[in-house]
Amino acid sequence: QVVAAPNQPDPGQAVSVTGRLPVGSTADLVYKVMFGAEQTVPMLDDAASPGGAGDGFYAGTIPGQAAGRLVRYRLAAESGGTAFTFPAAGEGYTYEGVVVRDPAVVTNLPVFSWFMEDAVHDDLLANHRYDNVTGAAVIAYQGQVFDGATMRVRGQSSRSLPKVNWKIELPAGREITLPMFPYPLDE
Repeated sequence: QVVAAPNQPDPGQAVSVTGRLPVGSTADLVYKVMFGAEQTVPMLDDAASPGGAGDGFYAGTIPGQAAGRLVRYRLAAESGGTAFTFPAAGEGYTYEGVVVRDPAVVTNLPVFSWFMEDAVHDDLLANHRYDNVTGAAVIAYQGQVFDGATMRVRGQSSRSLPKVNWKIELPAGREITLPMFPYPLDE
């Protein structure tokens, strides 16, 4: 029961992350902006958290960020000597996330975004146009963020074009629903 609100924040708007944990847990909200270093803020089950103090609903706040920025987060908690995370270890992805709304993007069309470190992107284009090496990416669509995705250059003759085609694969068990397809997609 982990929720970020709002899930599409405005520029500069803080994001509150709440989650239900066993009463008496200790928890941290670990987040990163784009591909920067992780930052940690405590999650508290106090009078300011949903439901009030001591009810097992913990909350932490991520400071507001600039337009178009990817903000990913995870929970690291402990209860009764047992450590656990959200997303759980072994899920195939490390973070949930939000993308800060960009007021400069004005369209009636759905917005699909992908994020990749510059060095990974540049390496794929410079060294892996003609093989199937993948790079880590994050996909965002309609308020959903898919961490743990991979991308690679695809095609035959199109691999040599200035603007290449990309193949995207989501982590196992994750699917995206796009309006032009009658079924969910995992790639």
